[in-house]
Amino acid sequence: MKFRVIWQKTSSGAYSPIHVVEQATGQSIGWINRFLDREYVRRLADKTLYSYAHSLLHFVRWWESVHHTGDISKADLTESTLLDYVRFQSGRQPPPSASTINDRVATADRALRNEFPDAPCQVAHGFHQPFLHRRPMGLGRPRFELSRLRVKEPRLNIIRFPSMKWRASGPAFTTHAIWPSWA
Repeated sequence: MKFRVIWQKTSSGAYSPIHVVEQATGQSIGWINRFLDREYVRRLADKTLYSYAHSLLHFVRWWESVHHTGDISKADLTESTLLDYVRFQSGRQPPPSASTINDRVATADRALRNEFPDAPCQVAHGFHQPFLHRRPMGLGRPRFELSRLRVKEPRLNIIRFPSMKWRASGPAFTTHAIWPSWA
């Protein structure tokens, strides 16, 4: 089975113009398209919906390779479904960046939560971090919660060269860029 994202120019106000379909038959993937319709009703931008559709397209392609169907039922979901998907994404060549994996997993998690609210919680030991969740405006007592499944993203290291001297190129700092002057 091959899946693809289609963009229909004409859509009503309650249905998303972006859909994920099975390529040969043109049959839509119901759980993904219901999620996209819900997000469209929330008035998300079309580019955001397109990004969600592509993230879910990657997930449904993986799901089909494992379960041989694009449809998901509550009985098929286990506690390690998303962790297995993270392992699959990390093992690809070339591997996608950590932020790409996190976006895809978060989108798949939201879509599965919307479709199956009573499904087993996605547990991945070593990936979740406890944090203190404070209520808005400080009302109520803060509670400990667990973070969602995420891959660690590398931090950028900014290195300052000691021999670099900075000067302004032009009469004012506010209107011109600052360029390094090598001495």
